[in-house]
Amino acid sequence: MFGLYSEIMESGSNIQIKRTGNPFVDQGLCCIAALAELEHVNQLTIDDLKKVFYRNDIDISSVNKSLKSFTMVFGTNGPLYQNAFKPNNEKIYTEFMQELLNGIPAEGTLVCECCGKTYGCDINDAWKVVVEEFSLKDKGRKYIGRDFFPLIGSLGNDAQALPCASKIHDICPACLFAVNYIPLSTMLIKGKLVCFESTSEDLMLDLAAKCVKENLVRNAAGEKEILGKKDGPSKIMGKFLEIFSDLSGDYKISDHDAVYVWCFSNSGTGADCNIIEIPNNALKFLYSLSKKSSELKKEFLAFLSSDKGYLFESILNGSDCKTLYPFKKKTGASKELYELYQTEIVGRTKGSLRFAEKLAAKSTDGKTQKEREKAISSDMFKKRSERDKIRKTIPEMILSGEASYDDYAALFNPEEEYLKQDTVKDYDPIMYYMYHPDT
Repeated sequence: MFGLYSEIMESGSNIQIKRTGNPFVDQGLCCIAALAELEHVNQLTIDDLKKVFYRNDIDISSVNKSLKSFTMVFGTNGPLYQNAFKPNNEKIYTEFMQELLNGIPAEGTLVCECCGKTYGCDINDAWKVVVEEFSLKDKGRKYIGRDFFPLIGSLGNDAQALPCASKIHDICPACLFAVNYIPLSTMLIKGKLVCFESTSEDLMLDLAAKCVKENLVRNAAGEKEILGKKDGPSKIMGKFLEIFSDLSGDYKISDHDAVYVWCFSNSGTGADCNIIEIPNNALKFLYSLSKKSSELKKEFLAFLSSDKGYLFESILNGSDCKTLYPFKKKTGASKELYELYQTEIVGRTKGSLRFAEKLAAKSTDGKTQKEREKAISSDMFKKRSERDKIRKTIPEMILSGEASYDDYAALFNPEEEYLKQDTVKDYDPIMYYMYHPDT
């Protein structure tokens, strides 16, 4: 379902655990790797899982009990919240987690539907130990539902991300254990929880680690809400800027790197999931921006938070955005931010921008300040006659040596398909520089 790839391999007397391709399991593994202070997810072993689970300073049972995100991920039917288990909820939950952990090495013939590996100990085996330990009422076989794994269907409710068809799900102890660390490593985007997947394991781990660190600080201060409750998608961009700012200048974004943000809800009948892709050019833009001044980064984040998501969507789509342009009394983006966006996201060359700047200077040459302001405020390029003036100016500049045909083609033919000179947006860069004559 999620690109079934997993590997649990013998490494001496230890067991190495690698990412699975399942966004929920991998998010949990990233959280565990962050808490184990590992540099890479693929360094995880079962000893690391035990080390993190038995940490004295972070008891996952009490942390999950105090985080609102836990019930958003698993609901209230699991052992940590079920009324029938009061007042021993945390003890029962801890014992169950411990049995899952102990069952990871068991070999068998069952095939996990999340990671694709064979295993021996299933959820029923783990639960029977808990039933005997706490003298609980045995209601027969324990089934996996959304109270143990996000967005999964069961025999008792409607199918969600993994349709139940006519059988219960087979999920190994390692995957069931890992997903319990989602609440601590997630954040909210417009009311939905998120999991991060990426072609770059380093980016996945860094994103999870940032969330873990901030959520632990909030939790220690008595805050039950996780990061991002009142924030929109732009919060993700802010996280990337923080991560990239900490990296050395030698770091390079691979041409194949991308990040996939799984936004999901696991509550009631409104269970839902959708994916936001942060493409390669967006990552490179954010990395370049992270190396700029703090003022420029603040300017970018201010635009992100104030335009109702238009800039965010434009970045994802690789398209130009009117938010960065002057409008009425708004001056638009600074020249540095505008040109970085044009070159990294839109794909314009620096030469085409310099040509647009020269055309803007020609269009305003000889005009008084009042005449210039009047032309700009009326959005002059909406008039075909004004666009015609620019078209007449271009050959004059080329013949005089002020510009080349390549400059002209780069500005009006950025996609190298055909020259575009007929719509107002083709003249947007020229209009931007007319608003900023000081450039």
